[in-house]
Amino acid sequence: MLAYWLRLPVAAYAFTPARMGSLAAGALLALAARGDGGLERYRRLAFALCGGAILGLAAIGLHSRTFYPSSPFVVTFSPTCLAVGFAAALLLTAPQGSRAVRLFSRGPLPFMGRYSYGLYVLHYPLFYWLRGLGLSPRLFPAPFGSVLPGIALVGLIAGAASLACALVSRHVLERPFLKLKDRVARKPQAAGALSR
Repeated sequence: MLAYWLRLPVAAYAFTPARMGSLAAGALLALAARGDGGLERYRRLAFALCGGAILGLAAIGLHSRTFYPSSPFVVTFSPTCLAVGFAAALLLTAPQGSRAVRLFSRGPLPFMGRYSYGLYVLHYPLFYWLRGLGLSPRLFPAPFGSVLPGIALVGLIAGAASLACALVSRHVLERPFLKLKDRVARKPQAAGALSR
């Protein structure tokens, strides 16, 4: 919220420190998944978390009267509520061998997971660059006076461009840096602590 009050709405929406709630939800899930009993142990919390997320989003909507990121409450709190809601969904679909696990372990989701960081970092500046080049929903026909098809086409074009840039970033930048971690010698006690 501080970034929003400092008139830095993009920072409030996209910078990593402003997304600590979402990152914390993912980190807690990862720790729980690696603990005794895995995520199955925490399934009972899923409905409470889901209810809390829905109530939080409802409170934000009632307070701000919008879900558009023009409100500091929307920008600050709705991503955390959404992260908690998605964490609850993961807890509900977590049992090993379940259809949901099999479905989410194949196809486009693991692929997108590999390139998600590049998509996260690159999509916003790329969108502004494409907009500066003149990409706009108004370039496309508006059947029945609706701009929705144009918005969908802009989203597809920007999404495809973001994915292409994320693929290049992964293979040209990220992979070489990730290979460097093998050259860093671990202290024996640190390695032992990590394996517990």
